[in-house]
Order: sequence, then structure tokens, then C-alpha cells
Amino acid sequence: MTVLEKFKIDYGSGVPVYRQLIDLVCHLAGSGELAAGAQLPTIRELTAHLEINPNTVAKAYRELELMKVIESCRGRGSFIAQGAVPKLTAKDKAALLDRLFERFGLAAGGAGISTEELADYLTRRLGDALRN
Repeated sequence: MTVLEKFKIDYGSGVPVYRQLIDLVCHLAGSGELAAGAQLPTIRELTAHLEINPNTVAKAYRELELMKVIESCRGRGSFIAQGAVPKLTAKDKAALLDRLFERFGLAAGGAGISTEELADYLTRRLGDALRN
């Protein structure tokens, strides 16, 4: 899978496209799917691939630069930064958690999972994660 193919947008999610791009690049960098130094698609490539406005991609890339997740070199492109771990503000973290929880909750509710089952599952998984 090419780097460009990793970029997908959910137009029905209600989350702004530029924010989805930021979240996706943060995920790819944080998970190691894109290593430090990996080149991101150009604004033009991503615009054509996703059929979106170039200003949307430029805005996402600017914010990612401010977060120190990517580095842009004029004429060369944008790259995952060394030690790229998203540095989110408390407000950004809360907003990300809200978006994740909303998607998670909607999917769980749509599958008929009760609030109690969801709470039990989360408690169990968090406990497992903390032990590892």
C-alpha cells in the first residue's frame, strides 16, 4: 500500500476534513506506520486523490507542522518529523477523545451493545492495557 492510499476521508462523519487529515497523520506517525523521514503526499497529490480543496490540505499540514509532527522543506515536500509524537493541547485532546467516543458509541449502540456492556468492556480493556 502506498502512502497516498492510506489517506481516506469519511465525508459523512461530521468531522471537518482538515481535522480528519491531522488525526490520520498523527495516527500514522504515532503508530510507526509512517517512520520519521517518511515523505507525505504533496498538497497537489492529496488534493487530487481525495478530491478536496488544496487549502484544506495546506491548513492540515500547517497545523501538523506547528504540532511538530511533520517538517516541510520548500521544494522538497513534507516529512514525518524525528520523534513525531503529536503534542496536543488539553483542548485538542478533549476534542479528539470526544470524536473517538462519539464514533465508538454510535457503532456500539448501532450493534445493540448496552451501556453496561460497553462500560464493562472498557474497564476490562483498560485494566489489561495498564498491566502490560
